[in-house]
Amino acid sequence: MAQGLRGEDLDWKIQELIHSREKAGGFAFWVKYGQPPSSRTVERWLKPIEQKQYQAKTSRSPGWHGSAGGVLRTREGRELNYTHSNDMWQVDHTKADILLVDQDGEEIGRPYLTTVIDCYSRCIVGFWLGLSAPSLQVVALALRHAMLPKRYGSEYELRCKWSTYIVTI
Repeated sequence: MAQGLRGEDLDWKIQELIHSREKAGGFAFWVKYGQPPSSRTVERWLKPIEQKQYQAKTSRSPGWHGSAGGVLRTREGRELNYTHSNDMWQVDHTKADILLVDQDGEEIGRPYLTTVIDCYSRCIVGFWLGLSAPSLQVVALALRHAMLPKRYGSEYELRCKWSTYIVTI
């Protein structure tokens, strides 16, 4: 953190840290050693704060971090719990940052990528790539891909089998 700061900016950040440490129970380091803390010490102090801020930013979809499950908060404030893979999937749409053109150089358009993501494992279980804007039909096609076994020919040169699908008994 301190590597990118120079002069007054660094002094201001150190003063800000000192002020926050005083509120949290005193700033004994400066008093004890008579010098400012090293940048490594400041980084060590700031790491838990940065982690807490990161968790707050991703609280709507925290993903799997080795825990026994998670909670997804909806826009309406409801909490949805998941404890295993396939308990809950999310669908996301992204307009690709690529412009497709035909053989003659005529613009075809920018495709949309629709992904189906397992909330627990954060694994992409299905997708749909096409020129159609997000719609119920596009979501249905992406979900269909997620639910069915993936079969790709040797021309795709896949390194491993993509075995995410719903098993019916």
